[in-house]
Parts: sequence; C-alpha cells; structure tokens
Amino acid sequence: MDILRGVATWFLVFLAYSCLGWFIEMVATLIQHHRIYNRGFLIGPICPIYGVGAVLGSWIFSGIDQVWLVFLLCMIGGGILEYVTSFWMEACFHVRWWDYKTQPFNINGRTCLGAMLGIGLLGVLVIEFFTPTMLSFLGGFSNVVILAVAATLFTINLIDLSWSLILILHFRVAAGTVEADATAEISKNIRNVMMERSKLDRRLAKAFPNLEVSQKRHRKKLH
Repeated sequence: MDILRGVATWFLVFLAYSCLGWFIEMVATLIQHHRIYNRGFLIGPICPIYGVGAVLGSWIFSGIDQVWLVFLLCMIGGGILEYVTSFWMEACFHVRWWDYKTQPFNINGRTCLGAMLGIGLLGVLVIEFFTPTMLSFLGGFSNVVILAVAATLFTINLIDLSWSLILILHFRVAAGTVEADATAEISKNIRNVMMERSKLDRRLAKAFPNLEVSQKRHRKKLH
C-alpha cells in the first residue's frame, strides 16, 4: 500500500506541475502573440514536459543545500530535457513543435539561454518550496482518497493522450497531402488543412502558431 500511495502521490505532483506549465505557456503566448492559445499537444490543460522536469528535479536535486547549485543544475538539466524532447517529438511526428531560432544563444532552435534561465529559476522554486508544500498537503489525505483521485485522473489523461495522438497523426497525414517547394510553405498548408477539419484539430493548430514541418521530412518528400 505504501508503494501504491507513493506512486499515486508523485503522479498527482506530476499533474500539478504539468498544469502549472500549461498556465505558464498560456501567459507566454499571450505576451508574445497578444492572444491566448490552449498550448500543449494534449487536449487537456497540461504540458507533460513541465511535470517530468519538476518531478525529476525534485528527485535528483532535493538533497543539495546550495541554492546557486540547484539553479545551475536545473538550468542545464532543463535545457537538456527541452532539447531531447524537441528532437524526439520531431523524429516521431516529423513536426517541430517549438523553435527558438530567433532567440539569442539558442542551440539548434530547440532551446535557448533565456528559456534555460527561466527553467533554472523555476527549478529552485519547485525544489525548495513547491514540492515540499505539495507533499505535505497530500500527506494529509487518506490512502483511499489519494488512490481514487490518482486513478480517476490517470484514466482521464490516458483517454486524452489517446485522442491527442490521433490528432497528431492528422498532421503527418496532412504533410503528405500538400505539395510545395519550401518547408515554410508546407507548414502553412498543413495548418490550412488542419483548420478545415474538426474543432480539436483546429485547437492543436492554434496551440502551436509557429509549427513547422521538419527539414528531414521535407528532404524525404522532395526525393
């Protein structure tokens, strides 16, 4: 029972940080594009990369006493996570979901210094304040409540993930239904195709206004 409760508790912590990340992305798009977009490739209000980063950081760096070292490690670790996630998603879905090429000190457009500094600061807050507070709060509930809530939310998010993957596959189908000589034009046409489909397809298209087809897929298409 203790193991199940521990898994359920950390799953709820993961979801909390994923929702916080979704909110941060919403604010960021409002500042950048002066409009609110429902960010994230999942239908629900969560960005899993934030949850994964926060939980991993809480596990690995919680025993470090020096705040400056926590900041540095979170900054580097977060940058690596963002880079790897971008690379993996592009390899899997042939779509680049975000691009920092216009930002200074970026690394192949997958992460940049500004984002890494923000991750470092957020990491300090997570490890020093947020996670201990959440664990203390969740510790006040019984095993039955924690397990029931975690199981319910897990089921909901599993359904969300399934539907979201279907929508993402639509992007891959759309990439094969357009003809163009430039990646930018293909990306534009994919967005047009998506906007003509279902409401959920349009939500995904709007969530990533700078969505681009990967150069790798474009080269394969031309050959």
